[in-house]
Amino acid sequence: MLWLVPSNAIRTQTADALKNTAHPYRIALDEAFEGRVRVFDIGEIENIRPADIAQGVCLVVATIQTLRVEKTDSRDVYAHKEALEDHFTRVQTNQPGLETIAEGRTRAR
Repeated sequence: MLWLVPSNAIRTQTADALKNTAHPYRIALDEAFEGRVRVFDIGEIENIRPADIAQGVCLVVATIQTLRVEKTDSRDVYAHKEALEDHFTRVQTNQPGLETIAEGRTRAR
């Protein structure tokens, strides 16, 4: 799940609030998802494990600007992250529309 906010200051405040199990937003999420909620700031996405996704809801807090870009090579969120490779072990590499990295360049299939 992606929770988009308009600025970095609000992103930090929102992530902190959602991580606080006593905050009303988090209480509502825990009730909706039976307490199986993990909250991550966009800078923590490398900490998400396949088991986290399999066992509940992973909520990532980011700014709108984090993802709004035409050239993906200019944003870290689109960069290769070795820590996330386990999430993609079953993905077919010849999948249409899959963006791949070859020889240091990003290519869409």
